[in-house]
Amino acid sequence: MAIFDFLTRARSTAAQGKPDLGDVAQRLAELESRVDSLDQRTLRLEEQAQSTLEHFGGYKDRTEGELKLMRDQIDDLVAATEALAQQSEDRDDVMRARRLLRRLKNNRTRIQRALASYISPR
Repeated sequence: MAIFDFLTRARSTAAQGKPDLGDVAQRLAELESRVDSLDQRTLRLEEQAQSTLEHFGGYKDRTEGELKLMRDQIDDLVAATEALAQQSEDRDDVMRARRLLRRLKNNRTRIQRALASYISPR
């Protein structure tokens, strides 16, 4: 929402007849840098999640301790993805984060079901 604050200031400055192009160029460079940073963070988070989920493999033959550790790791990834989605202003990045969240939550559910078998054996 910082861009909206900037645009409001730019309009009021322009209305006074004093547009400062240096400020506009500097702010644009800052915004481009922020978008690039968010894009890189999203990419790294996707790669980390992919690697983690591949490493987990199946859940059926895991011990209760392993499943709890996996659940904690998934919860950390979910929290990081949710935070990133909230910071992102780009629609494509938000959609990527939502897809990743769906995948992570699906795996968390699978882990919780496997843990439930330890609590109440069938």
